[in-house]
Formats: sequence, structure tokens, C-alpha cells
Amino acid sequence: SGLGSSGQDGVWSLQSSHKVVEQHVHFRAYQHRDARAHLNGEIDQSRGATTTYGEAYHYAEPYRVLGDALSQDEDLQSESGYFYARLRHERYLNGQTQFSGISSSATLMPGQVL
Repeated sequence: SGLGSSGQDGVWSLQSSHKVVEQHVHFRAYQHRDARAHLNGEIDQSRGATTTYGEAYHYAEPYRVLGDALSQDEDLQSESGYFYARLRHERYLNGQTQFSGISSSATLMPGQVL
């Protein structure tokens, strides 16, 4: 039947799927203790990718400060508006490409070499 692996772990029926995902994430929050606080912003982590299009809007996010749009990695203030917006946009971008297949190994993980 061609499905035997002669005792070796193997992978069959590999498939990839791609989809267009959101290019921008707009976010907004309201801080009742400081009603005049500017807590609106937008982020684009796509780095000019042509397979992104459109916008996602997130309201009532759980942050109290906007943060700095240009901060990266360790300099990015945790639990700020830009912190949450980057997490949301990375989640969209991670759904852009998916791989699936069938394996004879129950312990096979992404990136593992057989």
C-alpha cells in the first residue's frame, strides 16, 4: 500500500495553506480614572508584506498607558497599548501560513529533523 515506513518515522501528505491576514491593527481603550488620556493607536508589523490586507479593530483593551510605538523588544513597556496591539497582530500574522500532514511519530514536533 506504500504506507509502510520499515520501522522509520515518516511524514506523509504534507500540505500547506496560505491566507491573507490583517495588515493593520487599530486599538482603543478608555481609562475612567483619566478620561482625557490618549489611548488610541495603530500598528503594522507586516513589514510591507503583499499578503496582508485590511484592518482589525480592538476596543476596550486592558491597558492604562499607550506606550511608545517605536520601542522594540526589551524597551517595549509591558501591558501598554502597543504591547497588546503587537501581540494581536503577531497572532494574525502567525495564521498566515499553516502546514499539516500525517506522521508515524507521536512525538514529532515542528522543526524536528527525522
